[in-house]
Amino acid sequence: MLRLRIRTHTRARHRQEGAIMNDFPGTEKLEGLDACWRAANYLTVGQIYLQSNPVLATPLKLADIKPRLLGHWGTSPGLNLIYTHLNRLIRHYDLNMLFVTGPGHGGPAMVAQAYLDGTYTELNPAIERNAQKAVPDRAWRRHA
Repeated sequence: MLRLRIRTHTRARHRQEGAIMNDFPGTEKLEGLDACWRAANYLTVGQIYLQSNPVLATPLKLADIKPRLLGHWGTSPGLNLIYTHLNRLIRHYDLNMLFVTGPGHGGPAMVAQAYLDGTYTELNPAIERNAQKAVPDRAWRRHA
């Protein structure tokens, strides 16, 4: 009896995987997702480590680095990866889904994603999306 259930479950799973694989994103889409993920990681690193020179217009100096770091890089790439791919799935399948995460160490990753998709500026019109303000102002405040 148990063996039959496992076999049935496995067949159903293969059918389901086949349907998903037929809908796999193409190279262009994957390159776009990778670019989005890398941009979010860049903005995240900027928020965590930099207090000035966000687009590295000049060579990086010690004065550009924050004396006290807020956020944690270790958790950020994973959060950015999940957010980027869930966003694709939500759009592609018209899903009613939320990605819920805490505001702790991964906060800069979520700010970066909201900044990239325009939500941060929509909710805070004073925060412009341009090269001079490549990372939201809040992230550049000097922390003593």
